[in-house]
Amino acid sequence: MDPPEVTGDLDAVAFSDLTRGDEVEDALVTGELAGGSLDRLTLAGCRLDGVRLTGSSFEGLVLEDVLLVGCELSGVTLGTTKLRRVRFENCRMSGLSTADLHAEHVSFVDDRLDDAWFRMAEI
Repeated sequence: MDPPEVTGDLDAVAFSDLTRGDEVEDALVTGELAGGSLDRLTLAGCRLDGVRLTGSSFEGLVLEDVLLVGCELSGVTLGTTKLRRVRFENCRMSGLSTADLHAEHVSFVDDRLDDAWFRMAEI
């Protein structure tokens, strides 16, 4: 598996500052969007550290070369999502729901995925 290509020099971005249709590259993303909704977000070459997205929903999410560490993704709904070279480490994803997920080169390391729903996903 090809690991995510995340550079060491990343610009800081707060998740709460992201809006619909944003395309973010080479950023360290922190913060939260608990219970919110965000469509057509693209993250490339990013690292998400301790991001809290509990109960949030995403439509048209694209993650490429992304590393998620210690993130809270419980109850997150992903619709029409593309993941390429994404690594989840020590993330809590209880009750994660995916519909129309297309993923390649994705790894889950020491994550909690109880009651996660991957039906109809292409992994």
